[in-house]
Amino acid sequence: MVVATTRVKLSESLLQRIREREVSGEGGFQELVRKLQKDCIKEDGYLELPSDLRQRVEHYAYAYGSGGWQNLLRELVAEIDQSEQRV
Repeated sequence: MVVATTRVKLSESLLQRIREREVSGEGGFQELVRKLQKDCIKEDGYLELPSDLRQRVEHYAYAYGSGGWQNLLRELVAEIDQSEQRV
């Protein structure tokens, strides 16, 4: 099975806020954010997001109201969408 991966260059501002934001607690949301921080953001500032994780990012960004991480994930989704429109 081939998994589609989205690769997008993140803005420096968003990249820094995702990398440096502390994650506390346990659960699906925290696990997703830690995975983004550890595995998906590459040294060159690109985000490599497999399709299953992209769906989770979109779900957590919009399904749970507003908050610090939800707003950050919404910005991430917007940057991905803008990048895809440029291609």
